[in-house]
Amino acid sequence: MEIEQQYVNDAFYTNNLAIRRRWLGNSSEPAVYRDVIENPNSWIICDNNVLRYCRVDYDEMKWDLLHDQLQNNHTQIDVINRAQIIDDVLNLASANQIKKTYERALNITSYLKKEFDWLPCETLDNNFERLQNLLSGTEAGALLNSHIQRLALHLYEFYTFNEDPKGKALDFRLRKIAVRIVCETNFAPCVEEAKNFF
Repeated sequence: MEIEQQYVNDAFYTNNLAIRRRWLGNSSEPAVYRDVIENPNSWIICDNNVLRYCRVDYDEMKWDLLHDQLQNNHTQIDVINRAQIIDDVLNLASANQIKKTYERALNITSYLKKEFDWLPCETLDNNFERLQNLLSGTEAGALLNSHIQRLALHLYEFYTFNEDPKGKALDFRLRKIAVRIVCETNFAPCVEEAKNFF
């Protein structure tokens, strides 16, 4: 069975170009996109808008280019694709499927300290819970907690525990994510506020 795979690159967002398509064959081997990239110095996102259930791994240069784009202007990449990148890099790292495993994953996710869209934050939260269970009580777990706390602290400081009854549903979800993550990383002001709140 062949399936159609969509991909976009940086020119798609900056020049409003059409989504590119490529057919993947019956091979059990990973698909390689080297022949479809006009500019090897531009990033690419495969499985645009997550139309298929698959993990996407990139070569080191493409991961670095995606990292740079996320750091410099993360909103240039669609929110669905930002969540996909986070989910892919964290899952590939936990399965030891990418070079530099967690170093790469933590590097890619570091842009999240600027993120205010719900979906990438929810993706981080889901993966954090799994990784926290996996690394609980280890030195790596303590480092992970510290990293995740840095990523979510801006959300916690923005939303705090104060709920606006007229607020949007997504604000409620982001507040819930921020409070849960920051309190679970034992950020003292959050833990104290949680004790007072409940």
